[in-house]
Amino acid sequence: MHFTSPDESLSAGTWTSTPGKWHAFTDKDEYCYIIEGHCALIHEDGTRQDFRTGDSFMIPNGFRGFWEVMETTTKHFVIRDCTPVD
Repeated sequence: MHFTSPDESLSAGTWTSTPGKWHAFTDKDEYCYIIEGHCALIHEDGTRQDFRTGDSFMIPNGFRGFWEVMETTTKHFVIRDCTPVD
């Protein structure tokens, strides 16, 4: 982690993952910049977006689907927590 706001609602850092597939989180906005590798976001409706070194993209709050890493991937990220506060 490079930054976490005092209320922990905003964070930024660098993340690396080896190949695999898992459910993406919801209730967050995430900006990503791929430093190295090949990964994809697969929406629950089957729509797929592939990303490679140099790509940047936004995963909006409410996205439902999967991350898939085909080649070890490193990204910079900024995440904003959108979880409703009671």
